Amino acid sequence: MLLRAKVKFELNDPTGAINDINQAIINKIPGGEAYFLRAFIYLSTDTSKASIDDFNKAIDLGYNDYYVYYYRGLLKLLRKDYEGCIEDFTRTLEKNTSYSLAYYNRGYAKLLMNDNQGSIHDFRMALTYNNNFTSSYINMGVARNKIQDYQNAISDFDNAIKKDSTNYLIFNNRGIAKFYLEDYEGAKNDFEKALQLIPDNLLILNNLSNAIAKLGDYKTALNNFNKIIHTGTDFAEAYLNRGMVKELTGDLKGACNDWLKAKELGLEIANEYISECK
Repeated sequence: MLLRAKVKFELNDPTGAINDINQAIINKIPGGEAYFLRAFIYLSTDTSKASIDDFNKAIDLGYNDYYVYYYRGLLKLLRKDYEGCIEDFTRTLEKNTSYSLAYYNRGYAKLLMNDNQGSIHDFRMALTYNNNFTSSYINMGVARNKIQDYQNAISDFDNAIKKDSTNYLIFNNRGIAKFYLEDYEGAKNDFEKALQLIPDNLLILNNLSNAIAKLGDYKTALNNFNKIIHTGTDFAEAYLNRGMVKELTGDLKGACNDWLKAKELGLEIANEYISECK
């Protein structure tokens, strides 16, 4: 019955597969595989129906190969149980030390928990076993940006671009690293490349405008910030940054109005600039 369920799933009939699995569970087929298969199929097709309890039952009944812990960890990751998923990915790696996906997803969970050094280690380990894992380079670079290790972040993004030159996130994040290293021309080029790949992205346009302002082209920077703000989105950072450019052009009143708007939109750092208005 479980073999038939597997065939149905491979033939893109998950409903039929689940029906067979449910019948297997009613018939008390031993070993826990039925519970695992039900959880796995739902995880693959409808995560809202996937059950941690099914994974638990499978393990309790002795069906506990490394991939059972991995997929339970993946479901926990999707449900934002980061500590729980890290535990499961660690158990996965105890059973299969070369499973690159477990390293990658554990690293991603650590990144979300701001364990940046831990995430860098895991992304590096993922690359040890799969050096074509472009996302490992990207997220390792993101983690390095967060700890201000910008030079090594650029190296990670360079490696990512060698494998995928069509991902706008790589260019945007490399541009951020270059910006903080005061390579404003390099940052500008990267942000422009990112915008070519995803036109009209307001976040990247904001980043580009900051680089342009640093290069002294205040008119273009102001025009870009105006464009962002006139979309009607409450983009607090655009108000903050437009205020800084207005201040540089001698429009302190306009700058103060923008900083007040940024604060109104919840950007606490705006308070540091508003103090200049008193």
